[in-house]
Amino acid sequence: MKSADLLASCDTLVYDYLVNPEVLADIQSSTERIYVGKVGGGRHTPQRQINHLLIQQARAGKRVVRLKGGDPFLFGRGAEEA
Repeated sequence: MKSADLLASCDTLVYDYLVNPEVLADIQSSTERIYVGKVGGGRHTPQRQINHLLIQQARAGKRVVRLKGGDPFLFGRGAEEA
């Protein structure tokens, strides 16, 4: 319930490709959605760029949610995500 409340109240949603599309359907239409997907061997957004984006949005006074799907330890990215 807490995560649903956060998603309902955010101004900016930064998400990746593993997020269930049904979750995105419940986001307010006024929420800015920024895709920062990382696909093994394909298109990706560098973590440094994601971090900069999150800070930039927060400094602009926006409520920001970084929504990740999947288990980062399963994909060998646990240390980076921590």
